[in-house]
Amino acid sequence: LAERAFDVVLMDVNMPGIDGNETTRRLRGSDGPNATVPVIGFSAGTETEQVAACYAAGMTDWLPKPLEPKRLYDALHRATSTAEMVSGAGGEPGTQAA
Repeated sequence: LAERAFDVVLMDVNMPGIDGNETTRRLRGSDGPNATVPVIGFSAGTETEQVAACYAAGMTDWLPKPLEPKRLYDALHRATSTAEMVSGAGGEPGTQAA
């Protein structure tokens, strides 16, 4: 994420070592090419406080596990539509999802 731009990042909230919230905070605080990329978090923890912590960390969307394909596609559409509005006509060619 520090070296190459992506269209969207799918972030597991409960990772070993550094969790998704901390990873997102570091991403947002960086000056790298993905500092403002949409981040979609996902987690089995669905308590209000856990979801709020994801948004507070800088995630732009959140989905519960197990991931349902329609909800994931909808979230990806929201993320890429928002990114296109921010960057202009469709973003930069060759960018990918992380």
